[in-house]
Formats: sequence, C-alpha cells, structure tokens
Amino acid sequence: MRISALGIGFIALALATGSALANTSDAPMQFRLIQAGGDCVDICPEWISVEGYLDVKAASRFRDFLAKVKDRRLPVVVDSPGGDPRPAMSIGRMIRARQLDIIVARTALLPCDPILPECKALQSKGAHLGRIVNGPAWCASACTLLIAGGTRRFVGPDARLGVHGVRWYRETRIREWTVSEPDPSAEGGQKQRKIQAPEVRGVGKDALPAHYAPYAEYFKEMGVSQEVVQIMKDVPGADIRTLVPEEAKRLLLATDVKGPREVLYGETPRTPAPRNPSGPTDTPLFRKN
Repeated sequence: MRISALGIGFIALALATGSALANTSDAPMQFRLIQAGGDCVDICPEWISVEGYLDVKAASRFRDFLAKVKDRRLPVVVDSPGGDPRPAMSIGRMIRARQLDIIVARTALLPCDPILPECKALQSKGAHLGRIVNGPAWCASACTLLIAGGTRRFVGPDARLGVHGVRWYRETRIREWTVSEPDPSAEGGQKQRKIQAPEVRGVGKDALPAHYAPYAEYFKEMGVSQEVVQIMKDVPGADIRTLVPEEAKRLLLATDVKGPREVLYGETPRTPAPRNPSGPTDTPLFRKN
C-alpha cells in the first residue's frame, strides 16, 4: 500500500533541529486530558496534550478522545515531529470544527498519589496531572497541517515550526512501542502500556508538484498563506526549513506570538528560557488551590 508522509526520516530532522528533538518521541501520537499541577497556585487550567508521531490511526484515536471530552472547548497543546499528512489534516479539521485553540509546547506528566481525593477525581474523568515544560517545543513536518486547524494558533518564543516537502513511502509494518506514565501505586512510580501502530519503512521519494494540491486546498480552507505550500515544494523531504515564531505569524500558521504560560495561566511575557531540552525537575505533588 502506498502511504504519503511528511518527513518520516528522523535522522534528517535531527540534523536540522539538534538536541531540541531529543525529547520528541517517535511513539504514535497520544492524546491526554491534563489538569495543571506542580506549580499551579491560583489558576489551574486544563488542556488537551497532543504529543508524538502522526501515524495513520491518529485521527481515529483523536475522534474517540474527543467523544470522551464531549463538548468542552479546551486548548490543545502540541509537540510533534510530524508524520502522515492525512491524519494531520483530519485532526486539524476536527479541531477547527470545535473551535479549539492550539499552543505549541511540551507537556510533562506528573505523578499523583491515588490515595488523595484530588487524584481519585482525576482518574475518574480520565485525566492526568501535568505541567507545561519551559524550553523548546516543536511542531514540524505534518504537524504544521495539524496546527493550522486551530482557531487561534499560539507559537511562543521557545517554539519552532518545521516545514519541508512531502515524501512517499511504499512499505509499512506494525511496530510496538512501550509508553511510561507516572503512577505512584506502580513499582518504581511508573506504569507501562503497549501501543501498536503502523510504521513506514524504506527509502522515501519526494512528491511531484501536482501532489501538493490537497495541501494547498487545506491551507486555504484554514486561512494559512499559500507561501507555506511553496516552501514545502522548495525544501526536499529529507531536509527541513525552520520557522521562527515571527515568520510563522507572517505566514498565518500562527495567529499570535505568545508562550504557553502566557496563554494558559495569564502570565506576563518572559525572556525565552535557555535552550535546555531536559527542562526542570518534575514536582511529584498535587498542589491544592
């Protein structure tokens, strides 16, 4: 079966992005309902965390996730190296239909003691305790199609977008990933679960100019500049063009240059954090208001 993907090759992406990519998982995209914890005091927002690789089943998982969230209009916090453009556009359209905002940032999961009533309440609604990570975040490759679906699209000083051409891959296989999540009741404070999803293999081939028509139509539908499509055509699939926040705003991939804490917590803008991808140490506590 022939599968298209925007920049599956992580080696090429790593050459372009350096150590910032080290914390971006190649595991299939995960969707989580997050309740702010750790450094949360007066304002404890909720958001939808979207992280990982856009595999072919990502859109169906997101549809199931939205059914559980119901009609709540929560912001979407995304960090992704890209993947298959078809689920990216499907997710983008679902986000636009619900009029959700998107923020490019990383989410860190925090452990939550199940003995605490607050943690029991989180578990009952399928939510996780988490916090925004100060530091670099990426929305690269097919992720730029996903972020275009946001009603408002925030790219802060520490975030970067990555654009390049479409590549075609003919081979697929089913791969199994192990994902760890904080769980104080589990041995070592972590629980693990298995995820299976298709993964493309083989040598990619750059798409022809005619293949970009669906992406041009999609970006037009989302109100994004057609210049993005031209950049895609100009940059080979094995390479990547990094967009700083100001350029992303000019191209209408971003509607505003604001960091995640400014958007979610109402904090005043800050000086960009040192580019340390490891971020601060997690705080394993649920802090009450």
